[in-house]
Amino acid sequence: MTESIALPRYRAFISYSHTDEAIVRRLHRRLERYRPPRGLKTNDTDGKARPGRIQPVFRDRDELAGASRLSEAIEAALQQSAALIVVCSPAAVASHWVGEEVRGFRLRHPDRPVLAFVVAGDPAADPRERPTDAAFPLPLVLSDPADNDSELLEPLAADARVQGDGFSAAFLKLVAGLLDVGFDELRQRDLRHRQRLWSLAIAVSLALSACFAFLAWQATRARDTAREAQARAELELTSERQTRNFLLSVFELADAGKSRGNQVTVREVLDRAVARIDNTPYDRPAIKSRYLA
Repeated sequence: MTESIALPRYRAFISYSHTDEAIVRRLHRRLERYRPPRGLKTNDTDGKARPGRIQPVFRDRDELAGASRLSEAIEAALQQSAALIVVCSPAAVASHWVGEEVRGFRLRHPDRPVLAFVVAGDPAADPRERPTDAAFPLPLVLSDPADNDSELLEPLAADARVQGDGFSAAFLKLVAGLLDVGFDELRQRDLRHRQRLWSLAIAVSLALSACFAFLAWQATRARDTAREAQARAELELTSERQTRNFLLSVFELADAGKSRGNQVTVREVLDRAVARIDNTPYDRPAIKSRYLA
């Protein structure tokens, strides 16, 4: 099988300077975790193809310091990638290996997309005249990647800088290029997808809040019931204690009359008991009412 018809192994190859590794790691994770919205169609002739996941994406690069040419692993990965993502910055402009990767990919696969993702630098700066300010590596903007003196092109780029599109919008632009779909359609579908997720999250949150409110009401009700039961138990205990003391005092009234040699009638004992009830402070009116009933 010839090299030109070999099926790509990678959805994309990320070419970058190690200076930008932190943002490249973030980009790599987002790309491989991204799920295209349902109903999204590619820009092919019949518009019926549904784009798949963006994985695998080649990112890791062998340590090339001291090497005179790209390693075989990098050459193979470039050969087997359906697209090239160039993370653009002044550091990428200064990187010899980013330039070699971009040049090699464009020469070998002129029919495959090369997508620029700007993270720093000035996209309008000429990399030949202002290399420390420019964002685009020279081989990316040359009309002829084999000729450094050829005319410069102005590539379409996803600008992840704060003063540009911002990371999220730039990411969607990059995804649209990789999936061959319209950016506006992708953005609208992605927005609707996020709105559905937010609606689901709000519904779940409300359901959990209702459950917690019900559990709190149940706990409060159980606490109040326990307090009422404790109050009743304390009332019964106090009533029994004071009833016992009252009965003992009634017998003391009768014994006191006998000790003085007087005969005390039952009526006198009861009258004295009623008088004592009237003059005794009780903790609860219910106890006094019970004695007089």
